Amino acid sequence: MTVLLGYPWDIRTVRNPARGLRLSTQDNQVKHQMLSGAVRTTGRPNTPRTWSASWAELAEADARWFQYLARRIGGPGPFVVIDPATQNFQRPLQSVGRGSASQWAVSSGSLTQQADSTILWANGAANAELTWVHPVWGRWPTTPGQVVSFRHTSTANKSALAFYNRSGTFLSTVSATGGNLTTTAPATAQWIRPHLIKPATGSLTIPPSCFRYGTEIGAAWYEGEHCAAMSILTPVETIQVLPRRDLTLELLEL
Repeated sequence: MTVLLGYPWDIRTVRNPARGLRLSTQDNQVKHQMLSGAVRTTGRPNTPRTWSASWAELAEADARWFQYLARRIGGPGPFVVIDPATQNFQRPLQSVGRGSASQWAVSSGSLTQQADSTILWANGAANAELTWVHPVWGRWPTTPGQVVSFRHTSTANKSALAFYNRSGTFLSTVSATGGNLTTTAPATAQWIRPHLIKPATGSLTIPPSCFRYGTEIGAAWYEGEHCAAMSILTPVETIQVLPRRDLTLELLEL
């Protein structure tokens, strides 16, 4: 298996970590000891993970690419990380239609949070669009020829993927009825905008959804895991026999 890694405009293939991947979650919980003796906790809903990964005997080209990224030579980042283990490239709350309404955008109507924290799309016109917004770049990164899938549970409404080049110029849109779509990114594509098309007027509660690279999405899927945007932390190289190098580093989800 391989990992796709790089800037959104320069994503390259590197070998999968040879020694597995260690994941640690920041639960963002703080304990408070009250004067009464009671204990309380407070926390934030965002729970990013830190990936600890290692590679043995990396080829020189791969090692140099990691160095290029870690030193921010092409820009400050964050970096695209698309790995074969992730099955839903959304943040957890976004994938279940909950949390801040800023995770979506609509072409008409309005978004409001309901009492159960789900999001209601009201007063949308016929053929209006509901867009899933990437929390870092606004749109999801891709490369030409890459298989991408988007599916939601509101089967009366279409699933659609709009493609854009590096400068944000629109290229094409692919849509499908039944809420399930798998397609291939066209030539020069760099960005994807997953969205739902509502064929008729009326209100809609934002449905659970899945966005995936590489394979189709079945009738059931897991909640979102991360959005493919990460920072590189603490890279350490070990040189045994040149030109190959051993490498350990951490990737922090954003």
